[in-house]
Amino acid sequence: MMNLNLEAVSDLVQEGATGMWRSTGHDPQFLLRFPDAISRFPAGWARLDIEIEFRENVRRPRLYWDSGDGFTERESMLLPYPVDGRCSRFAYFHRPLHGLRLDPADCEGVFCMGRVRLQPMSRASVVLAAIGPYLLRAVGRPRLYAAFVRDAAALWWLQGKEPLRGAIRELLATQSGAALRQYVAAQLLSARRVAEAQSGVHLGKALGGTRLGRAGGRRRLRIGIGLVEHFGDIVACEPVARQLRAEYPDAEICWVVREVFRELIDTNPAVDTTIAVDCLTDWIKWRAHGAFDKVVDLHVNQRICQHCGIALDKREGNPAITGDNHFNYGGLLKAFSLSAGLAPQERAPQVYIPEEAVQAVDALGLPARFVAVHARSNNPDKDWDYPRWTALARELAARGIPVVELGLAPAITDPAVPVIDLCGRTSILQMAEVIRRAAVFVGVDSGPAHLANATGTRGVVLLGQFGPFKSYNPFSGMYGAGQHVTFVRNDTGPAALIESDRVAAALLQALGEGTAPQPPVGVAGDARPPAPAPARDVDPRVIAFYLPQYHPIPLNDRAWGKGFTEWRNVGRSRAYFEGQYQPRLPGELGYYDLRVPQIMDQQAELARAHGIDAFCYYYYWFNGTRLLNLPLDNMLQRRRPDFPFCFCWANENWTRRWDGMDKEVLAAQNHTPEDDLAFLRFIMPALEDPRYVRVNGKPLLLVYRTELFPDPRATAERWREASIRAGIGDLFLVRCEGFDPWTSPDSIGFDASYEVPTFILPDELKVANLAPLKVAPEFKGRIYDYPRIVDFYCNRPDPPYRRYRGPMLAWDNTPRHAERAVVFHNVTPQEFERWMSDSLAHARRRFAGQERLLFVNAWNEWAEGSYLEPDLRYGRSFLEAVARAVRDQRLAVPPGPLLAAAAE
Repeated sequence: MMNLNLEAVSDLVQEGATGMWRSTGHDPQFLLRFPDAISRFPAGWARLDIEIEFRENVRRPRLYWDSGDGFTERESMLLPYPVDGRCSRFAYFHRPLHGLRLDPADCEGVFCMGRVRLQPMSRASVVLAAIGPYLLRAVGRPRLYAAFVRDAAALWWLQGKEPLRGAIRELLATQSGAALRQYVAAQLLSARRVAEAQSGVHLGKALGGTRLGRAGGRRRLRIGIGLVEHFGDIVACEPVARQLRAEYPDAEICWVVREVFRELIDTNPAVDTTIAVDCLTDWIKWRAHGAFDKVVDLHVNQRICQHCGIALDKREGNPAITGDNHFNYGGLLKAFSLSAGLAPQERAPQVYIPEEAVQAVDALGLPARFVAVHARSNNPDKDWDYPRWTALARELAARGIPVVELGLAPAITDPAVPVIDLCGRTSILQMAEVIRRAAVFVGVDSGPAHLANATGTRGVVLLGQFGPFKSYNPFSGMYGAGQHVTFVRNDTGPAALIESDRVAAALLQALGEGTAPQPPVGVAGDARPPAPAPARDVDPRVIAFYLPQYHPIPLNDRAWGKGFTEWRNVGRSRAYFEGQYQPRLPGELGYYDLRVPQIMDQQAELARAHGIDAFCYYYYWFNGTRLLNLPLDNMLQRRRPDFPFCFCWANENWTRRWDGMDKEVLAAQNHTPEDDLAFLRFIMPALEDPRYVRVNGKPLLLVYRTELFPDPRATAERWREASIRAGIGDLFLVRCEGFDPWTSPDSIGFDASYEVPTFILPDELKVANLAPLKVAPEFKGRIYDYPRIVDFYCNRPDPPYRRYRGPMLAWDNTPRHAERAVVFHNVTPQEFERWMSDSLAHARRRFAGQERLLFVNAWNEWAEGSYLEPDLRYGRSFLEAVARAVRDQRLAVPPGPLLAAAAE
């Protein structure tokens, strides 16, 4: 066995000669140097032993190896959690090693680092070293190991040797007999579920004594929810169970929770099975070994087991959400839902109070009107100074208002102050019933505060700066919306420093308001969330389609000549009849090149100044190959312009259609489930960009030709599931009514469609008399009368589904199709303004809130004659038409109550 030399290369500082190291960032790294006599470590089996002990939060180190291609995530492995200052693992290297790298953690911290040793081994010695200790233990504990052998034999009978090979790999990776037994038990459970689904026969019991499904019937989907500790978290996340029950009505929903909190789950009608565990580490084991068909892990990443000190290492959902940033995503329910890969939620929590809890509180003989107080949280940084609680209770007593203190231990201990002390004398659900009966609840950020929110009790909650969060709201529902609650905040320091008079004033004001009607709770499971606040009137958003074409790319160079952009076609176009505006010459932006990023800044400034709310960039993706992507990449990397945007996937083949050679495919599409997911995964970073357009919290994604998908509904479901799993949330999917205007979006799982007027142009919209135009004889295209088109689309009846209007500017694709062009004639800024005004009024009348959208074709389709950008003939006239239409429709809307009050 050779000793490896440590060389700190990143985010590491050694503290003296004691072996203590401090990681100063989130990417600490050691290079592990071979002894001087060894330049390469041979391929094959090896054992790595590391002496490492964390002072605080335990982390799993990660090992990287260089086989000649450098260090990559592909050639890396997580090492076991250190036990007694040591972790070791057997590993197989397919190629000789050029080097090793050890990442001890992914966060700041302090740890002690000792020797790192690497030993080459034969396969036989690996097996003997891994299994030998357990063979000796089996002699002393024959019953335990006999049960394990029976499970292993049953697993082999159901699925053959491969799962047992996986068990050996698990043992080699963890060197833990307990982990091996958990792995085999979970694999056996999974194998039994598969066998049940195929045979319809019930085969036995699952872990913890709960059945796999209905005996003699089909096996139910088994969903495991993990949120094991902090009962305030559990109360806040109760809506998740209802959401899953609605989505999977026939599933068996299990909630894994600490025994002390299980009463919150046992009474929940949306949960079938409560699985009680000792700590978070037990949940990690359940989650890791396939006990559930679907795992919903509501813990934030790197949450620490309070019992074992082990950190949760999440790979599913959104691992970026941690205890250090979760309140940046919203309250507990929203942050934890996103962490689990679910759609973000803001629903009100419910608590289900059984009749026996009601009777137990009846027996306490509480006053008819009282204030419930909870002063001690599980974190002193959230608490108010205890003497101030005593002073507050004394003032309430002087006013004849009884105080009931709840929690584990009292904070109001002055015997001269009359307080009904129920600390440590109630169960959680009895506490919920006490809070439900209170006139007002007053307390800190804690579990009882979440019970007050769930029971509909008027609240006064003290919130201070907590860790990195200067101002946060942990609640959803009423408290989340700031309704039926008063937050007394200290945004510049801890809650302990909040002035007493502010708390007293808020509490007395709450008592003076009386108790508002409370929603029914619990016993029958018929709790209703509070009525939502009136929605703020939202103006329609104007989104202009944007073509990221104006820069040369190799594919266009090969097809149309070196340095080609569509400016070439635009500049050499010609007119085929009198009054046709060709060639069209750009104005103040000139013949721009989108390789210059400042151009996009200027475009955004122009758009924003004239009422355009966002750009919808066409996105060109062909089975992993992207085209015209440079402007979009620059926009994302620079984070400029600071202007909202969304994407429309132009998912058809790239051909030489522009010059009549439409059968020559330059870049082909091949729509498959794998490509669907690859496309979505690639654009996910953009969907998380704060500039990305959202509708009711959902990223807006347009698709140009849904009819090209083999199964568009399956594509939509695939995208939604992947987006939710990634923590982005659900998508708002919109299809183009172009080549297939007859398919309703809801029939394929989309939310809406948008119209493109060039696809539906009845003959009666053509210019009736072409003689005055003196059309050239070689012209074979079509000429339409723009005012008639405006009339047609302004009076077009609405379908029974959500369809967004798409007012167009001029359309003249002569630069692309020459004598075969389609041309809109008699186009003026006034007619376009009429179309815009009618469409904006339609959006406000037809839709509500953030669903009010309007798509304008287009910002810069110069080769199709459809552009809002200034040109030499009209200047900014069409942009000014948009600005007037937007301004006029806003002035036409009566102000809401807030604006009216401000005006008075």
